Amino acid sequence: MRKLFVIMPIGIKSDMSGGPERSSTNFDTVYETLIKPAALASDFSVLRIDEVVTSGTVSDQFLQELFTADVVVADVSVPNPNVFYELGIRQAMGTGPTVLIASSPANLPFDIREQRVFFYDLTTLNKSLKALANLSKVLRATSETR
Repeated sequence: MRKLFVIMPIGIKSDMSGGPERSSTNFDTVYETLIKPAALASDFSVLRIDEVVTSGTVSDQFLQELFTADVVVADVSVPNPNVFYELGIRQAMGTGPTVLIASSPANLPFDIREQRVFFYDLTTLNKSLKALANLSKVLRATSETR
């Protein structure tokens, strides 16, 4: 089975943009209701770093996963240093495709603004299968190009 590794914030995080429309996102919900089901529907085994159950250092573990994953999904909805660090490593390695996703609207940094980002709508995430179907389609197409 093909392997998908997910890099994203864990738990509830603020937008951190400092603007008046500051909001919070439960990334565990995004993972459980969007990313994981889309990965499984696309015949991937899926793993997020907090699901690793072996002993060792977290940095060694995420490096191993970034290097060996067939596809990596990175949620860049909020400016999370760990996500951007791991994304930079994956892209520098060049070992396989990386799919960027973000909640709409997202204020993306200029470094990744020109890359293709697949947006999902948090307000309809639990009510609609559209985001799930779209991500599944992207994952299938991405893995076929490899």
